[in-house]
Amino acid sequence: MSNTVTVYSNPGCGPCMVSKRHLKFLSIEFEEKSANDHPEAIALAIDHGNNPAAPNVEICSQSGELVDIWTEHRKTKILVLAG
Repeated sequence: MSNTVTVYSNPGCGPCMVSKRHLKFLSIEFEEKSANDHPEAIALAIDHGNNPAAPNVEICSQSGELVDIWTEHRKTKILVLAG
């Protein structure tokens, strides 16, 4: 059973583009959503001690439980996710 990855990004966001490119390079499947259309995602990231910045990356279990969440491009987090 694998986790689901959701990337909330904004158009023209450099760190967003780098994060998505890194995920694709490592063959990590993810769903992309607009951060502008989902302010609750940024609020959740802030509640977990993150900066209000894009991208916002959420990792959830198949049951929907939040496993990890971060903002900005986090190369080390993506590498851990890749295994």
